[in-house]
Amino acid sequence: MSNSPTFTNSDVEEILRVVDNLTDVEVKLETAEFKLHVRKGVTAAITVSEPAVSMPPPTSAVPAATVGNASAPAAKVSVAPSAASSNSEAGTVAIKAPMLGRFYRAPSPSEPAYVEVGKRVGPDDTVCMIEVMKLFKTVNAGVSGTIVSIAVNDGDMVEDDQPLFFVKPD
Repeated sequence: MSNSPTFTNSDVEEILRVVDNLTDVEVKLETAEFKLHVRKGVTAAITVSEPAVSMPPPTSAVPAATVGNASAPAAKVSVAPSAASSNSEAGTVAIKAPMLGRFYRAPSPSEPAYVEVGKRVGPDDTVCMIEVMKLFKTVNAGVSGTIVSIAVNDGDMVEDDQPLFFVKPD
């Protein structure tokens, strides 16, 4: 049994608020189920806490962070869903956004997309990343099947529970 502390979204938000008020800081927290690494300042860089995932480089001096099994804090933003997000084919299952944020199809701009239309996926296969406040959350398919459509464009803002992909289950 593990006595590791459990971190909530509120805990992560509070840590980020403290880091945001500092000039040059690095925070590393790690438990059996959670990893958080935040750097802010002239030496800011993104590190990876989930295996085989690289992040796009930061574009400003805001805190850069990665999170293992934690959801990122969400801000309220009005987002117009893509026209394709409401079109589902009969017999398909939607892979939905687990949180509000920016949708990325690839681990970095120079790498290929995680999935394309026609690709077969398993429940644990990564299909995209959602980013909010430099926190990156990988999204797994959650279903076995074949990608039949992609409902949003790379770089679009998405809402919590918005369809991202449609999969024809096996």
